[in-house]
Amino acid sequence: MTQLTFRQKAEKHWTPERVSKVTGGKKLLIQPLQGSELLRTLGLLSGDASMPADAVRKYLQINHMVAQLAPLIKDLSTRFPVLRVLDCGCGNSYLTFLLAWCCRHVWNVEVAVTGIDTRSDVIAKSAERARTLGLEGSLAFETVSVQDFKKTRETELAP
Repeated sequence: MTQLTFRQKAEKHWTPERVSKVTGGKKLLIQPLQGSELLRTLGLLSGDASMPADAVRKYLQINHMVAQLAPLIKDLSTRFPVLRVLDCGCGNSYLTFLLAWCCRHVWNVEVAVTGIDTRSDVIAKSAERARTLGLEGSLAFETVSVQDFKKTRETELAP
């Protein structure tokens, strides 16, 4: 008996009917099948590739936020070769990951996203997730307060 990969489980689970039920028929940037590895790593998909009811709200919320940022990201990408984004108080980094993922896989935009938070446990978990997804080149995480981050950068940039 062969084990199905997570991608195979997702392909089997996410029928057009199931996708429509979760998305309400809307064309979201992160579709459950195409973003299955990302959504699994973030804990929004279960091991069988299904999305628990309590994860649907978060899934829709982060899709909405990224959609709101899309026009700005696209505009900035025409003026800068690399977009640099700072997510202050990133917490569990859902939006941080979606933004980096969309830049790389949806918009083809070069991005360097830094998530900062004072909680070392969430930063360590986010850094591990970035490695798991192969996004460590686009994502970085630091355990630091906004005030200390600012002081550090001012010192680094001083002549």
